[in-house]
Amino acid sequence: MEELERKPTPASAVCDEDRAMSLLVHAQTILDDEISDKTIAVDCLVKASQFGNEEAANLLAKCWDKNIGINEGNRQEVMISLKESKEQSRLKCAVEKLFGTLKKEGQEKIRSEDIKEALERAKEEIQVR
Repeated sequence: MEELERKPTPASAVCDEDRAMSLLVHAQTILDDEISDKTIAVDCLVKASQFGNEEAANLLAKCWDKNIGINEGNRQEVMISLKESKEQSRLKCAVEKLFGTLKKEGQEKIRSEDIKEALERAKEEIQVR
């Protein structure tokens, strides 16, 4: 079986239900329009399904089955998204949010100092309550 590798998600792409719904609506609009590029709709559906949107995942599966908007450029990412469960997607989103809150502005990685500082802030917040 071919090995699938997920492209890294940009740090700015925080998992957000509202954003997932916007992507789904945009994808549906493109799919309903006869002249629009369907690969754009598939890209939106991939991202929305990665955010844990089940409706987007179902529509993405229909696109896959009918080969609508699927090309060599997005085939691997679509396959990965379709194999991933809703729970896996939501867990990934939660982890991305957590790491996004720990990471300092402009940094690509989280340092152990960042984690220590976050734990100290949490302890202080608990003591204030």
